[in-house]
Amino acid sequence: MKEKYRVIYQPRGQAREYSELAVNLYNGCEHGCTYCYAPACMRKTREEFNEGKHRKDVINLIQKDLIEMTMLKDKRRVLFCFTTDPYQGENDFNKITGEALALFKAYNQPFQLLTKGGMKAARDFHLYKKTDAYAATLTFMDTEKSLKWEPKAAIPSERIKSLRKAKEKGIETWASFEPVIDPEETYKLFEATKEYVDLYKIGKINYTPTEVDWQVFTDTIIGMCEKNGKKYYIKDSLKKYVRI
Repeated sequence: MKEKYRVIYQPRGQAREYSELAVNLYNGCEHGCTYCYAPACMRKTREEFNEGKHRKDVINLIQKDLIEMTMLKDKRRVLFCFTTDPYQGENDFNKITGEALALFKAYNQPFQLLTKGGMKAARDFHLYKKTDAYAATLTFMDTEKSLKWEPKAAIPSERIKSLRKAKEKGIETWASFEPVIDPEETYKLFEATKEYVDLYKIGKINYTPTEVDWQVFTDTIIGMCEKNGKKYYIKDSLKKYVRI
């Protein structure tokens, strides 16, 4: 299998834990999350990155990639998006996301979408197939804390609502508990979403000092998942705390 097409590519490092393939529709992201690693990866100032811009000719390039993937019978699921968010800014800004998902549907190529955009994503739920999945990043249950760390992302209740709506549509769902910043908030998020989420992917915050007892957190969140019969994936950042 190819590692890279024109814009669809194979992530490396920690990103690879989320998906074999990914595509980024935009350059930058307006959400302004204070913990975001992407500005450094893209060698941009945080101010430049937070502007969020359309990626030049991305729809045309995606179509060419999908044609090639079809010829190669490459049916790996592609993630939207790693270094940006597919739903940010005003609604009209996100039309490219809908266009891209429509192409994936037309070429019968599986995708999964991860966002902090909340209900902005719901308008495209009709484009999901049985092989696709919708996911939301969940960090805080408390709205004030969320706005402090993720000032322009959708508030927690909107993200949870989007997961519920996706589940009602019969779409496979998962939630990213990464970065975990405050374990108590994560426990609350789990309780609020367990009816709508098929899988949890869990990883601690990196590059930011904390006083969190990660052993206690890992034991607790795994226990909650197993008690409720929920599938979970522990990211490499937490694996050393998983008891055998």
